[in-house]
Parts: sequence; structure tokens; C-alpha cells
Amino acid sequence: MLNSVTDGAAGPGTAPVRRRLSAQERRRQLVGIGLSKIVEKPIQDLSMDDIAAEAGISRGLLFHYFPTKTDFYLACIAAAGRRMLRTTAPDEDLPGRRRSRW
Repeated sequence: MLNSVTDGAAGPGTAPVRRRLSAQERRRQLVGIGLSKIVEKPIQDLSMDDIAAEAGISRGLLFHYFPTKTDFYLACIAAAGRRMLRTTAPDEDLPGRRRSRW
């Protein structure tokens, strides 16, 4: 399968426009799909086939970017942790104690 993504710009009845993703963009896309899926089910229950299908790639290509399921899971967990830290980070514009107030 091609290393590309469908661009939503295609109109009704026309073939979708596809563009090539860099390795970093593809990994980010796959982790994003994983993050959206772990809202629905535990990470250990994610289907690699479902992740690949949603990305529009083959399962083999998914394993090119993440050699094992554990590698994929760890990338998703790390991304979730970064997201949580960003969301809960104190407001740097506030002085001292006010940064930690809720």
C-alpha cells in the first residue's frame, strides 16, 4: 500500500487526493489514532489491523514504524503523558503561588 494519506479536499464522486507523509508525520498520525482509540477501549485491546486500516496503510507498514505492539503502545502512552503534562502545566504568566491555584 502507498505511504500516503487521503486529503479530504476531494469532491463527491471523485477519487480522493493522496499525499505522501514523512516518517515523523506518519508516526504522529498513527499515535494520534491510537490515542483516539484508547478512549474507547484499553490500550492492550487495540487492534493493530484497525489502527492500520484507519490510517489507510497496511499492517506491515505500521510495523515498519513501530516494530512491535509494545513499541506502539509505549509511543501512545508517552504521547498521552505529554498531553497530560501540557494540559496541567501551570500558567507561566502568573506570579509564584497563583500558578498552583485551581
